[in-house]
Amino acid sequence: MTARADFLTRLARLPSTDYFDAFFAESIEHGGRFDLGASKTIELHDVSVNHETTEGAMIAWVRAARAKEIELDLIWAEMVLKDPQAFGCERRKAARLILFHCHDAALRMMAQAELGRLSGEAS
Repeated sequence: MTARADFLTRLARLPSTDYFDAFFAESIEHGGRFDLGASKTIELHDVSVNHETTEGAMIAWVRAARAKEIELDLIWAEMVLKDPQAFGCERRKAARLILFHCHDAALRMMAQAELGRLSGEAS
């Protein structure tokens, strides 16, 4: 588990009222930047965001960090869908992952078609 994934897991267990302290401590521990000037900036674990409010910056960082964590899984899923020799269970898992996390319309259509095809084979 990466340090970013570990921090996201710890944040998920905290009430949102404790996010500020968690971000502050994490930025000190891991050499990040938690700047509360005019433009609130968080640079931590290779994810950088700016926002008008502190709360907005923390929310934006969590979204960007989650997207970065899922990036490699989406690459795997796309490769599996394009591999005609991949097993059905892998193709189903890849298609669901894409539908849940991907914003690319063409890839989502491909995943939806694959799920439909796999459902047709099962009946």
